[in-house]
Amino acid sequence: MSQLIRFLDSLALHNKGVLMRTTHRRQLTFPIPAVPHKHARLLASMSAILDTIPELEEQVLSDLTADGIRSDFGRDGLSAQQVLRLMVLYTMLRTSFEQLEFHLADSPTYRAFCLLGITDPPPKRAAIAANVAKLRSATLQSLHVRVVRYAVEHKLESVTAVRTDTTSVAAPIRAPLDSALLSDSVRVLARLLKRAQKWVPSQMPNHRRRVTHRSTSLRAPKVSKEDRESLYSDLMDDTKIYVEAALFAATYLEGIDDPQAYLLSRSLRIQAERALCVLDQTERRIFGGEQLPPSQKLVSIFEPHIDILCKRNSVVYGHKVCLSFGRTGLVLAAEVLRGNPADSMLTATALKQVQSNTGRTPHDAAMDRGFASKQNVVDVKELGVVRVDFGEGRGIDTQKACGNRRIRRKMRCFRAGAEGLISWLKRSLQLGESRWKGAEGFDSYVWAVIVTACIQAIARSG
Repeated sequence: MSQLIRFLDSLALHNKGVLMRTTHRRQLTFPIPAVPHKHARLLASMSAILDTIPELEEQVLSDLTADGIRSDFGRDGLSAQQVLRLMVLYTMLRTSFEQLEFHLADSPTYRAFCLLGITDPPPKRAAIAANVAKLRSATLQSLHVRVVRYAVEHKLESVTAVRTDTTSVAAPIRAPLDSALLSDSVRVLARLLKRAQKWVPSQMPNHRRRVTHRSTSLRAPKVSKEDRESLYSDLMDDTKIYVEAALFAATYLEGIDDPQAYLLSRSLRIQAERALCVLDQTERRIFGGEQLPPSQKLVSIFEPHIDILCKRNSVVYGHKVCLSFGRTGLVLAAEVLRGNPADSMLTATALKQVQSNTGRTPHDAAMDRGFASKQNVVDVKELGVVRVDFGEGRGIDTQKACGNRRIRRKMRCFRAGAEGLISWLKRSLQLGESRWKGAEGFDSYVWAVIVTACIQAIARSG
């Protein structure tokens, strides 16, 4: 008997904090009546679509369950169904996790959509954020493919015509001023050095107030050239002191047999390298007067993956996204790009993605002039597309590529609808700026918006 008790105690210790994960939610404690409103009817249609695609829940469950941890033991956690619906609702409402917690506590319609009974306690803000954050971009991309296949199989999207366009999605950062980047570098290094004092027997620099004063002075509306260079010189000297201290602390921590010390040394080296990049580009720009190309600029020490995108006299710090839409407004294919490749390099790739996602080859393809080239016409025709329209110019024979004048006019009107669909994604689902941090978080947010948009489009066309 005592051996059994010890075994159960050890099992409980091993699985402490473990949540029991399932794909389906258990039966609701009490049914919630439907509300006679168009928004409630849309949510009901979306819920019915999610119920008919069980493969989505299996893929979500794989992200929620950590490797080596039992999912059939522990207290009840949010099911895969509920996490997927919470992600969809979070994207639709364009709200924060704290406000979503209130909506779930206040609205019976939202509770019914997320499979919460009338007497079930709503999940807390931290629980919602932690579960949604576990969804990887690769998983969401697979969900998107399955949703597109569902629309094609149920003849909600014919894939006879495709319109492709690109747009920019901004990252959640402030304006990348050199003074702000230097101040951020000092602030992060000071925080890491304070943690390293537990192991490193040396005096850490403390110039935070001076750095803050100088970076604030540089952002004043009127600063003379001499004062500006002097402030930048002092600010760079202070940053170099922190970089030297960080590299010394990292070297010292690497000799300590402690996993936490090793991880801290890696963080110190990474942030010190980013601070050195900021110092180099500041010196070249401020004192050398150079115009650095976007590929050599670091616009954020927190989001180093960000690209600089220039379009129509405006600059966006984020990534370019290529989107292909069908006749019903369904996003048939998408890609989050790194760098700023020309649209003409994406033409054949976009159509191949449509073929891969839908299993069909579109009859017509409409794109703007940025995608045009003579070779692209040949490549698109080889893929099986009968008519392709890029607009006038670029030396393309529009009669052979597309057809007569009446067909070209129809296809250009069809292509213009891609602008409206992108505007809908940015206005209604807040695709214009990612709300999640990190490279993986950026990609996950974009794919979460695309998956939600596809489910909405299917619900409205069904």
